[in-house]
Amino acid sequence: MSNVGRMKGRMMNAKGLFIRIKDYRSRASAAEKNIISFVWDNMGAVTSMNVRDLAEATFTSSSTIIRLCKKLGFKGYREFQRELLYELAASDARDEVVLEDIVKEDGLEQVVRKVMRSDISSLEATARLVSLDVLEVCAARVLSAKTINLFGIGQSQLVCRDFEAKLMRINKQCHAYGDWHNQLLSAKNMSERDLAVAISYSGMTRETVECARTARETGACIIAMTRAQLDSPLARQADYVLNVSASEPLLRSGAMASRMSQLVVIDMLYAACVTEDFERCSAIIKHNIISKDPQV
Repeated sequence: MSNVGRMKGRMMNAKGLFIRIKDYRSRASAAEKNIISFVWDNMGAVTSMNVRDLAEATFTSSSTIIRLCKKLGFKGYREFQRELLYELAASDARDEVVLEDIVKEDGLEQVVRKVMRSDISSLEATARLVSLDVLEVCAARVLSAKTINLFGIGQSQLVCRDFEAKLMRINKQCHAYGDWHNQLLSAKNMSERDLAVAISYSGMTRETVECARTARETGACIIAMTRAQLDSPLARQADYVLNVSASEPLLRSGAMASRMSQLVVIDMLYAACVTEDFERCSAIIKHNIISKDPQV
């Protein structure tokens, strides 16, 4: 199991820098707002500026900048810069994925090629977006949770079902109700010992956001799996965010690329759980193997 202190130390870093800046901006001091505005408008330049350069550009002091970085959850300015670089790279990875829509004139060969190209592109971009630190903390949260509730509507519900089946293999108490009202009821009955995993590609699915908000009010930990973007209603409710990459076209065709990205992140999280507690999980998986008798 992961060290609890190390896990808590990473909690702030589980939320993206952009989200944390937006959350903090309303209560920032005048000097801090000046720094935030400059960083927001000059992100690329700030990645190569030292703390003294930034202080001079914002008419503040190095100590004010360092204090702001710590309030945002970083040890100092250098860690803040590294996170800014990561966020910019994540945005670039998201923007690189340009999925071709299927049109009436497409032949079957073109349709197959577009689907394959979209899925491969989305999976490659998702691999670049997933933070290993956040993934490790999420795996520890899954393993330590008393009960896990999975929230998702439509195509995301299929991803919830997949994760439910995987968690059952390692004997984790989990629920992936198909009916939204049952999801909401389960959210209302959660406690601080429980974990909610809320899945929405857009991050704006009203029912999923409501379940996450309700679970958060009970003190439960929230993991959101959603599209990589600067902010979303679902990400704002989460303690940890696992990003997926896909730029679905108008004709989403069953949300193909986004669903593939979600499923691969679920596979990553499940594998991280098994690796984190390998001996116990391996024994349970072997115990739970259902033999298939060809004569039956």
